[in-house]
Amino acid sequence: MNPRVSLIRRLLTFGAVGLGATIGYIAVSMVLVDIGCRPWIVSPLVYAAIIPMAYMGQRTLTFRSKANHTSSLPKYLVIQGVGLVLAALIPAVVSEVVSPAGSFVIVSGIVAVTNYILLARWAFLAKGEIV
Repeated sequence: MNPRVSLIRRLLTFGAVGLGATIGYIAVSMVLVDIGCRPWIVSPLVYAAIIPMAYMGQRTLTFRSKANHTSSLPKYLVIQGVGLVLAALIPAVVSEVVSPAGSFVIVSGIVAVTNYILLARWAFLAKGEIV
C-alpha cells in the first residue's frame, strides 16, 4: 500500500476509534457531573473505564499491530497512565476558567495527540519493526 494512503487510513481509523471513545468519555462524564460528581474525580474514572475498548480498537483496527500483547499491552497501559494523569490534572487546573464540558474536550484533544505519537512509535511496534 502507498505510504501516504496507509498514513491517511491510519489517521482516519485512529480518529474514528478515538472519537467513539471520546464521545463515550464526554457523555458519561457529563451525566455524572450533572448528578453532582466533581469533574476532577469523574474524568479519570471514566477515562480508565474506556481503556480496554480503546486498546482493542487501536491495536486491531488502527495500527494492525503484530506486536505481542505481552509487549504492547503494558506499554499501552503506561501511555494511558499518562492520559489518566492529564485527565485528572487538566480539569483541576482549568476549572476556574472553563466549563466541565470544555475541560473534557481539552483533555480529549491533548490525550489524542499524545497517544497517537506514543502508540505509533512505541506501543504497537512489533519487534524489529521500524516506523
